[in-house]
Order: sequence, then C-alpha cells, then structure tokens
Amino acid sequence: MEPVWEQRKIDPNSLPDKVVICPSLNRWGADGDGSLPRMLRSVVQAQEAEDVMILIGDATADSQAAEQRQRALERIFEGSEAVCPSLLSLSPETQTMVVDQVIEMTGLQAEVVKAILYETGYASQRVKLDVLVGAIGLASCRPMKVLQLDDDTRIAPQKVRVNESILAEHSFSSRDNSQLIVHEERMNRGILEDAGPNTLTSFFDHLGQTVSAVREKTGQLVPCTEDWHDTMHQAIEGAAHDKPRQFVVERGERDLAGGDQALIVAATGTKYYVPDYRTVRVAAQSAQNEFPDREIPFVSFPSGPASLFAFLGCRTNVDSAALGRELNERTSFWPWWFVSSDAISRSNELQTVTGHYRADNELLPVLFERIRDVTRQLHVYLAGLDTQVEHLRERSGYRPTIIEQATASLVGNIAALEAARRLQLDPSGEFFSIKTDDVTTRYEAPREHALQVFDELNKLDDISERKLDELRARSGDVGVTAKIKEYQRVRTVLASKTGGFNFEVFYRHLNIEIAEQLRFFARIVDALPKVIQAVHILLGKGKYPVLFAVETKGARPGRHSQGDAALETDKL
Repeated sequence: MEPVWEQRKIDPNSLPDKVVICPSLNRWGADGDGSLPRMLRSVVQAQEAEDVMILIGDATADSQAAEQRQRALERIFEGSEAVCPSLLSLSPETQTMVVDQVIEMTGLQAEVVKAILYETGYASQRVKLDVLVGAIGLASCRPMKVLQLDDDTRIAPQKVRVNESILAEHSFSSRDNSQLIVHEERMNRGILEDAGPNTLTSFFDHLGQTVSAVREKTGQLVPCTEDWHDTMHQAIEGAAHDKPRQFVVERGERDLAGGDQALIVAATGTKYYVPDYRTVRVAAQSAQNEFPDREIPFVSFPSGPASLFAFLGCRTNVDSAALGRELNERTSFWPWWFVSSDAISRSNELQTVTGHYRADNELLPVLFERIRDVTRQLHVYLAGLDTQVEHLRERSGYRPTIIEQATASLVGNIAALEAARRLQLDPSGEFFSIKTDDVTTRYEAPREHALQVFDELNKLDDISERKLDELRARSGDVGVTAKIKEYQRVRTVLASKTGGFNFEVFYRHLNIEIAEQLRFFARIVDALPKVIQAVHILLGKGKYPVLFAVETKGARPGRHSQGDAALETDKL
C-alpha cells in the first residue's frame, strides 16, 4: 500500500460531521518531517480517528511543496494498515480554481474573494477552512463539529499530570484547570504521572447543547459566568530558574444571567508544554537578554484535573490553536476571524505594520458578548476540557522580525476590537455587517488604546538604549560590536514605526490605517454569505477541487490525478 494525494470532488454526504482543521504554511518539512505531519500523525492515531475528517488548509507555494506533501503523507501513515479515508488538503493550486469560479459566480471584487479563500494572512488561513466546512454542512443539511488545531500542536496518546509530591515540594497543591510552570533545566519526566488516555472527544461532545443539558449529562456543576480568570501571563513573569509558578484558568466571579439556557457553540482548550508569551513580551525579553539563541526555557504541565465551566467572553485570549466550534446554518456565517489587508498596512508611510495583522483571533474574546447585545441570544464557550493539547512551538530565540510581529499584534488588536464594537445585523436581519458610517476622514481610534501601543514600543526602545550603554562599557568583549549594531537597528526601526517617537504623528497615521482596515473588513463580512453560498453550489456540482489521501497500489510517490480542469460556473 502506497498512500498518495489525488485530486477529487467532495461528496458532502459521505464525510463525517466531526472535522479537525489545520491552517498551515511551509510546515511539511524538507523531508516530510515537519511540525504539520507530526500533528496530523497524532490525530490519525487518536482513538476516534475513524470518525473524524481531517482538513488541511495548506498555503505552501514552494516549488517543492508537492514532493514535501507526498513525503509527509508517507510518514503520517507509516506503519498503518490503511490510509485514513477522510484526510483532505487544500492547496494554492486548488484554491486558485475555486477563487476564479466564485468571482465569476458572485461578481465580488477579486481582492475580497482572495482574502476569504486564498490569502496567507492569519485570518484568511482560518476563514477559507471555515467556508468549506460550513458549506459542507449546508450541503449535507447537518451541523459540523469542528476542532481547529495549529500545526505546532500534538494530541499525545496519554495525558500527563504533575505528581502531587512535586507540587507539595514547592508549596503548591492540585487545582482544577491548573498548570505548573517550571524551568526546563529542572524538568524531568519524574515529575509527571500518567493521567489516562487522551482523546479528542471533549472538544466535540457538548457542542450545540445548553449549559443546563451539559450539567445534566455530566453531573458536573459547570458554572456559567460573564468571563474567566487566566493567570498564565502573571505566572510566567514571576517564574525563575529555581522558582516554579502555578497558573489557573477558571470561572469568573459574575454568573451569566440566563446562563442555564446559553447555547455552547465553542469549546476552548488550554495548551501545555511551551507557553504562549505575548509577542511584545518575547520582543522585550529578547532585547533584555541581548538577542539570545533561545527563548527563556520555561515549560508547563497540567497540575490538576479538568473541570468544565462556561463563559461569555474575556479580556485576555481565547486560544485559536485548540478551538472546537459548531458550524451550523447560523454560526457558519459569523465573522469569527478578523481579516486584514496587508496592502493597507504597507500604505502607511510610517510602516508601523508591514504585512497582515496578527489579530486573527482578537474577535473571539468579545464576539459572543457583542452577538448577545445585537441579537439578545446567549452563546458561550466551554472550557476546562479533558483533552490535552501539547504545544510544540519552535523556540528559535531572537528573530530580527520580532518587532514587525509585535506591531502587527498590537495594532491589529486595536482594529479588531473596533470592528467588534461595530458589529450589527444587516438589513435582512439574517447576517451580520460592520457599521462604518462613522469611519470617515475624521475617524479616530480609541486614544487610550493607541497610547498603550505607543508606550509598549517606547519601552522596547528604552530597553535597547540601556543595553547600548551597557555594551559600550564592555566594548572589548566578544560579539559586542554585532550586538551594538543590532540594538541600533532596532532603535531605528522603532523610531520609524512611531513617527520619531512622536505620539501625535504616530496616532494620525494609525487613524488613517485603521479606518481603511475597518472599511476593508466590512466588505469581507458583507461578502462572506455570498462566498459560502457559492461554495455550497460548487460542492453540489462536484466542482470544488480538493486533494484526498488515498491508497493506491503501485503508485509512484508524488503522482497526482489532476481531475477535470474544465470547471463550469453559474451566476448566483
């Protein structure tokens, strides 16, 4: 048996209603041994794999992508008796065919359709998968239960937990939904104990049910609150080499009015192992530690049992790297992801952001709250899930692009929250839109939020200035000259991005950029229902090309069936 990728049409009715989706770019690995195949193999080997479709949103456009994809497929199923019947992948080539058809069918502008179905920005990568899964659900007349995993995660076969004796040694105790952060040098497997088999089911089990129904089914209290408490970032800041810290993700203080009947449409997991720092904190640590080869080496592990709770929203982060959702006839059309335009960002002469915003998931913490305000309907997240998701993000240390990534996150957060505040029902009352009546040439982003971003960038410059003074006093040390040049470069970049550290200049250009991004996102939200409906039609006609993993005897690795390239279109 030799597994190969083969281009085929999708039969929506033949696919499972549980889907693992993964957006990915350049993660196959040169020999098919990258982080994406590692994640896929872990899902394939999970106990429920036979009941789950796996859909990859591969945006790799490298000339070697087809060969890498094929080698990865062989590694994924190495030692397996059969190929998973429902492993599918989008590719730039197949998505180009889809984009062309959707443009002709809908009459929508190409830049909008490409932003939804083709671009490689963080949000576009996620939206294209949602559109296809949502359309499959519509075509087969059933809700789809979706687990989104990033390509740097893994579903380990066994769950782990920190041994209670280790917790006691450091004056901690077992707590529900907690993790222990420990320096990597002090880490050994002796601190962990087996916590039972790890499965995917908790991400799917309760989607589409009310909080009350989940309480009855599980026998758990399942509190339902306005928000949650997540102390991870504070714990990371306080951790030291010989000083572990414990953090907890738990219910908020205020019960959600009417929460008993709130509908659970999403389930969020808390990853373990490599903690997720805020990008601006990574930049600050890199500057403070003179551009180290590796990030500060802390790791985290579960230190207590999982305990379910539900919440409406939060002021921190809902992790899109391990997120379950029910995409049905309503939620498939929701604006889950904040899609930005890299062209608009680059048109800012300060070049504060030079690409897509890193704000794809910044709508998630406030989306259900805004939907409640607009529709008077309650939808909530479920947390405290039993499934453990291991985070294996590469900790490559200092990257010269870290300032770009930090500004893309900070500025993107402003724009995303501004978009959420403007969410409303369109005139039909069926879909959402973004109110832009007040987004004129006089538009101003929230000044206090802009000041916070400006201050963060100033702090990075302050660190760089102090380190330059220190390094000049050590001018005879090895490597000092190169470090001085890098700090000088960082300060030059920061000065450019902030208008010479002049807030009014920075703010003026920021307002223009965010206004344009809001208008662009409004076009995306308006177009989304039409694009989903167009994809629905393409599925019905067998004209949505996708790569399937299939078992072919005697196939040569890398050989692909191109299918029917003559794709007809119909006007909506």
